[in-house]
Amino acid sequence: MKKDFALGTALSTLADKWHDQVGTLLDACAHISNHLDYTQNAHAEDEHWIATQFKFTQLDKGFEERARH
Repeated sequence: MKKDFALGTALSTLADKWHDQVGTLLDACAHISNHLDYTQNAHAEDEHWIATQFKFTQLDKGFEERARH
């Protein structure tokens, strides 16, 4: 009978450890997500500038020209 109680305690300890690990993983994922959101917002203006500076027709011409050679 004592073994049954030991197993219950061990399973409870295991569940607590898993709960802690899941919490740690969720915190890490939230941290990464927040950092990605920040990075995206911080560089949004740069992306807009780059998109307006490049003329893709000129870029395509350059690729076509290289392909002919």
